[in-house]
Amino acid sequence: MTELLKVLRYFVFGDVHLHHQHTPTLFTINNLGTMFDNYSSKSPMAELDLIILNGDLFHRLMYYNHEDTSIISNWAKCLVSFCKTNKIELRILKGTPSHDYDQLERLFEPYFCNSVRYICNIEVEILPTGHSLLYIPDEAPANAALALSIVDEIFQQKGISKVDIATMHGAFDYQLPKNVPEGTKLKLHDPEEYLKRVKGFISINHIHTASVYKRIVAPGSFDRTAFGEEEPKGGVVFTYDPNGEDTHFEFIENKNAHTYKRIVLKTTDPVACIELIDKEVAGLRDNSKVQIRGPKGHPLFTNFEQIQLRYVHLRMDKDIASSNVINEQALQEVTATYTPLYIHKDNIASLLLEQLSIKNVDIAVLNKANELLKELRC
Repeated sequence: MTELLKVLRYFVFGDVHLHHQHTPTLFTINNLGTMFDNYSSKSPMAELDLIILNGDLFHRLMYYNHEDTSIISNWAKCLVSFCKTNKIELRILKGTPSHDYDQLERLFEPYFCNSVRYICNIEVEILPTGHSLLYIPDEAPANAALALSIVDEIFQQKGISKVDIATMHGAFDYQLPKNVPEGTKLKLHDPEEYLKRVKGFISINHIHTASVYKRIVAPGSFDRTAFGEEEPKGGVVFTYDPNGEDTHFEFIENKNAHTYKRIVLKTTDPVACIELIDKEVAGLRDNSKVQIRGPKGHPLFTNFEQIQLRYVHLRMDKDIASSNVINEQALQEVTATYTPLYIHKDNIASLLLEQLSIKNVDIAVLNKANELLKELRC
């Protein structure tokens, strides 16, 4: 007789982006501490069965002599200690290579054991509770169709057609606009395909805005790191009942998330603009970041230093928009940034597969290429 699985309670958070240029690391670390009630055994989080750090703990490559190193290392030790003290399984999923740079693995490597695991490949794990969990790290591989075929291959090997829950780092096609570049489209997962393969919740990080689609829950980023992210930040506690009687989720807000506020000027009248800014910034805490967006040549921009002096307790900045676009559409502008690419033994296979995908190579060929690249890595 098959033993009935108990209700599984687990917390998913990701896109923390420590060592960010604009959001102080210690500020975010303190917010994490608040989320876990300073890692007290009396915290509601202590009743969890599982915690998933769902990728992108780091924002960029960090030199070891930076002061953030000790701050982040001490936090990792606190989290692991909290999990072990309260018998909580900890899983760390590999995030975007251009953010984590394998630093996530190095950070938790001293603590690896049966209850603390780092996942860098697609796999299915049977948790100590008996629940099955599908992991999809980011860009492993950098092609959504190939990733799905690997999932099906694993399912076939294990003789299963579904898992209880899944967690991913990446994006589903409904999370991004339809006019994204072709190379990006190839990385976007099909939500319906995964809903067919997962009984319970699918958690996914990478897109910073939280969203829900059927049983797919995107927690969004833990804290704010940029303008245009004024929605609530935090993580999600899931309750999964294999019998379906008590299955639900709860968004746990990081109420102290850093403030990034954008104010769009829709008039060139300086008095009206000052009144608008006064109204919008009223009550903001010190050092909040405020961006004033308006057209080139706007009267407020000619002597912006005076605006900064007026709100000296805030971090004021200006953003020049197109002269004929001073409305909400301006928020959709895309700014091109340079991100250096480091090629090493752990990412070269994914990079090669990505280039093959862009050339519309048949999925069967991609599967074969993936197998050959695995052999070269061994």
